[in-house]
Amino acid sequence: MLVNVPVESNCFSQVRSDLQRVYKQVIDRQCAKYLMSAKAIWTANQDINAANRAGALLARVEPNASCYGEVEYLFEQIGNRVKVISDRPWEYKLKVLDARISQAEGAMEVLRIFAKNQPNYVGYNIGGWFR
Repeated sequence: MLVNVPVESNCFSQVRSDLQRVYKQVIDRQCAKYLMSAKAIWTANQDINAANRAGALLARVEPNASCYGEVEYLFEQIGNRVKVISDRPWEYKLKVLDARISQAEGAMEVLRIFAKNQPNYVGYNIGGWFR
């Protein structure tokens, strides 16, 4: 109803302050609602799907809302967790690669020791081999 007051009217300045107050209350209420829903989703499942769902809710929050600091903090927590989740396959691949490298290094060491223990001179009797 307050929105319908014309700008040219005498009481518009009063209505304007009331509008700002009501708008602030509305965005604060929405922020609390979205933040609570996002926290519930994120607490229930801390996976990529939950991160996407919670992020979609948090993206709706107005930056002027009073709880926007908590929204940013939850965004940061979700981002950190997603990074950990997405790095898991790489950590496994790196461990497999390290195992292969250590296996190759072990084989090289065995060959190096084998080569070191070879006799210095090997004499072959080739004088009559073609007869």
